[in-house]
Amino acid sequence: MKLNSIVNRYIILEILPPFFINLAFLTAIFLLAKIPDIANLIVNFNVSIYVVCMMLVYTVPSFLALTIPMSVMLAVLLTMLKMSGDNEITALKSGGFSVYFLIPPVLLFCTVGYIMTLYVELYGISWGKSSIDKMVKEVAATSADFGLKERVFNESLKDVVLYVNKIDLKKKELTDIFIEDQSRKNSITSIIAPRGSIISRPEEKIFVLKLHNGSYNTVNLDRKSVYSISHFDETEIKIDLNRSAIKGVRKKRISEWDISEYRAFIKKNKEGAVYNEVLVRYYEKFAIPFGCFVLGLLAIPLGVQSASGRKVSGTGPGIFLFLLYFTILTIGTSVGKSGNYPPILTMWMPNIVLGIITIYLYKRVGEERPVEFGAIFIKIYNLIKKSRAKA
Repeated sequence: MKLNSIVNRYIILEILPPFFINLAFLTAIFLLAKIPDIANLIVNFNVSIYVVCMMLVYTVPSFLALTIPMSVMLAVLLTMLKMSGDNEITALKSGGFSVYFLIPPVLLFCTVGYIMTLYVELYGISWGKSSIDKMVKEVAATSADFGLKERVFNESLKDVVLYVNKIDLKKKELTDIFIEDQSRKNSITSIIAPRGSIISRPEEKIFVLKLHNGSYNTVNLDRKSVYSISHFDETEIKIDLNRSAIKGVRKKRISEWDISEYRAFIKKNKEGAVYNEVLVRYYEKFAIPFGCFVLGLLAIPLGVQSASGRKVSGTGPGIFLFLLYFTILTIGTSVGKSGNYPPILTMWMPNIVLGIITIYLYKRVGEERPVEFGAIFIKIYNLIKKSRAKA
């Protein structure tokens, strides 16, 4: 028992450093994809560094749901490869210990990873996305041009549709402006101007569009005819941000729901496309955290089977199986939303498939038989090919 405790503690301490290194590295890789958006916020919208940093913090939970299971697998795999390369696995085997002796400390580590990922899935992601939405509202209230985009119909303002062909954010100049005002019940007013400018008044929570050489066109909805056309050399249009949909109550996206909202919706509804999507998202929140167990335990035979001195021999198969896991997860998400298969089955399929492979690898390694990864990958490829053909 004393030897078991020493070895278990040693394995856990060996796993922790690569886990935190991988977690930081993989999370940073995902955050790099946000650099163009960050640069755009700083250069064009004069957003403070604090706002940018907080947005990155709120984005991290959505990445952690993936990077924690990835880091768990890589940490265990690298530790097993190191122990195999340093002949520590051979020493344990010579002392009468089998590959199954390595499972308890890894299982404990996977449990910690599971709890972390489950918390992120149940609460972290919804908190992060809601916080980002709240911050966008605050920034939009103080910077009118924050929500403007070229060649996009902006419908964030209540009863007002705004379209701008070209925007010079530094000069606050607009080109080819189209505004549609639907605030009146029986008529719609369209305003067209070749050029204009935008003036922010954050203290009044309004912004002013100064338009030049344009025209008003008012359509009677009952008669469906133009009954008023007028031209102007210059005019100002005040838009109240308090009327904006950004400032109002926006319906939360499904991805922003917390676990109680998922359960409430599932209890009230029993069918439909939205129902299928909700089920997929609900089961995903439990299936992905459980992947820490599957991927972590899978890494043990991948590392142990490596020959002495070949510390990278299990890395390739490990990366392949990891990519296979998330490929099946992606396919399962699409199939589950379609309603053709039960969402609970499609979302747990990655764990089932990788679990079967894990059992097979343990059997081979436990019997001291070599693992033919080439044959395994060919079989997996053929199965995926057949499943796609049937679909």
